[in-house]
Formats: sequence, C-alpha cells, structure tokens
Amino acid sequence: MVAILSVYMFPFDSPKPRVSKDEFKKVRSLLMSKGFNPHDITEAEEVFRADLDSDGTSGSGISGKEIDAGITWLKQNIGKHRLSEQKVDILESILRSKL
Repeated sequence: MVAILSVYMFPFDSPKPRVSKDEFKKVRSLLMSKGFNPHDITEAEEVFRADLDSDGTSGSGISGKEIDAGITWLKQNIGKHRLSEQKVDILESILRSKL
C-alpha cells in the first residue's frame, strides 16, 4: 500500500518548471521596462529560441538548466553579442523569476 501511495504522491514524470512562450512574452515586456531596446531583446531571444520552440519529451519552454547554459554562454562570450554584463544579469534574474 505504501508503494502505491508513493507513486501517486510523487510521480516520476512530473514536469520541471519552464519558461513558456507565453511567459517569455512577459519577459520581453519586463526587459523593455529595464532599459533593453528591441535589438537587445532580439539578441536575448536568439540565445533561447531553440529551447522555446522545442517540442521534446520534456516539453517546450526554457528549463532552469537551459537558462544556466544560455546565461553562461552570454557571460563567457561578452564580446560576441550586444548585451552588457549588467543586462545579462537582469535577463537571468527575470528568466528565473518566471520558472
């Protein structure tokens, strides 16, 4: 009986939190309010586009791991995109608040 209850109480396939396409629309608005211009927002969106459009088994949207990977890339490649370190930090904060 305990084993049966634990399967129902803690399913193994419970979805992990993700930033959905709808949530990302809200992220875009928040970024604008924090001083991002449309080009900055497009740049940020490009980093996560594949994750947003993914229809894999874990679902579409940006996971916490994918946020980590994207933000790490942005920080390690600061000269390869238009976002400042401060804007990368703002992006990370806003994305994490939507998980």
